[in-house]
Amino acid sequence: RVVDRSIDATTAASTGIAEYQYDMSGEYSYFEQTPSWQRFQTESDSIGTDYDGAVSSWNAALGALQKRLGALDKLPSLPVDHAL
Repeated sequence: RVVDRSIDATTAASTGIAEYQYDMSGEYSYFEQTPSWQRFQTESDSIGTDYDGAVSSWNAALGALQKRLGALDKLPSLPVDHAL
């Protein structure tokens, strides 16, 4: 989902630059003013927020798993071969 949204956002950025470059009426002084570039900015910010949340959830789940694994009994030591 994040990759799809990233691709869509990148496409919007590219479209925004094209809108600016081919703006014959002079409506946009900078490419950042185009609707497509603004959509890219909004989507990019949203993706970043979602990513941060996903990383936080992942780290919490990983920490819980490590805690559970740490509480398990350890394997016994290997027997010592006294014949050597």
